[in-house]
Amino acid sequence: MATTSRKGRNKGLSQSLDATSRSLPSLGNTKRKSIPLDPQQGLDAQYLKADSKVDNPGLASLCRPRELPHYATEEYFREHYDPAVRPPTLEYEEFVSLLSTGWSSRLLQQDVTEALIVISENGDENKKVLGQAGTIHELLELVGSHDIKVKCNALKTLANLMSQEENRREFFNIPGSINKFLKLSLAKVRAGRVQPGSVLAMRATTEAIAQLAHCETPQLKVNFMQSGLIKPLCQLTKSLDKGTRVAAARGLLWLCQTPGSKKDKWARKFGLTTMDWTSEQLFGIVSAAKSDDPDVMMQVLLGLRCLCTATYLSIMLTRSQLLNIICDALRCESFKDNFTLIMAAISLVSALAEHPWPSSLMEEEKHFNLLSRLLELLPLTEDEVWSMQSAKGVMATWNEVGTMQFVCPWSNFLSG
Repeated sequence: MATTSRKGRNKGLSQSLDATSRSLPSLGNTKRKSIPLDPQQGLDAQYLKADSKVDNPGLASLCRPRELPHYATEEYFREHYDPAVRPPTLEYEEFVSLLSTGWSSRLLQQDVTEALIVISENGDENKKVLGQAGTIHELLELVGSHDIKVKCNALKTLANLMSQEENRREFFNIPGSINKFLKLSLAKVRAGRVQPGSVLAMRATTEAIAQLAHCETPQLKVNFMQSGLIKPLCQLTKSLDKGTRVAAARGLLWLCQTPGSKKDKWARKFGLTTMDWTSEQLFGIVSAAKSDDPDVMMQVLLGLRCLCTATYLSIMLTRSQLLNIICDALRCESFKDNFTLIMAAISLVSALAEHPWPSSLMEEEKHFNLLSRLLELLPLTEDEVWSMQSAKGVMATWNEVGTMQFVCPWSNFLSG
């Protein structure tokens, strides 16, 4: 009985759908006549003229072109998203009044400095206007506050502002600014995750110093190298605080690069330094590379590539522990866990090989250990090469011919 009732309902529904389909106009038979476009008329007028020839009004409305929403136009994008013409969050006068209110009370100082962190993070135009409003001088006063929250907020804002060349120049022109950073770069790190406020301030100070090292002009790079900040930056790579030592290593990488360099740190072609480095500064950079933290070691090794001129190469190879540091980075057991570190070390070796090595070094056979480490990293079979490719993707663009060209010469050399 239930089956008969269900069949009856289905039959009735089918008949109803057939009747509805017959009552609807057929869109498949609707023909749209080709209307030649008149260049003297607007596009909308021509489409309206064409729509009048369509038999079905519903289809005509679908064929009519739609205007772009205002937020998808080029003018809107340029006004709100292009940093070159985008207006700052606040005008110059509003920034000045905002800073003046911060001196009213400690709670207001906390609120103002927190607001400045957010504003300075959102757009280069805000950083420029903040610098023009005298914010850097005011923030340097606030880093001496006894309120640790105000101190850290001021340092974080300074770190954001130091990414602009005009603000770096203003910082170097303020008397006593460097000494304040030097005092804040020393803090005792405790065991565990929770750190005292002095460590948080040290971390923010290190980030600000690293941004200072990323100068875009040779003159400011000289100012940084003569400021005495290189030595504490190298020492901060040994900090027990992870964030501090990684920020310091990043600052050393930027310092080694040529002024204004925008290249990726992994770029094969990089510019050699044109700055004058003292032996003490070179030894400080090399010593910073000797670290138990692979992230720190990788950053510094990549930076050392830019110092591999003929003169500096001889100094670093003969009077420092650079070869031993590279050999430590090339440990085979760290291949899977610290692959980027090994690639940074190999990249540095490639830069060192661009110039002849000192004869005294070669006669004493100090390079043999480095050669053995490099040979240990070479895959001997095709299976090993393909396993490296699938695991890390470094050779993902190699075809079969390129892979065999890599495998065969080295396997023949080692077997012979």
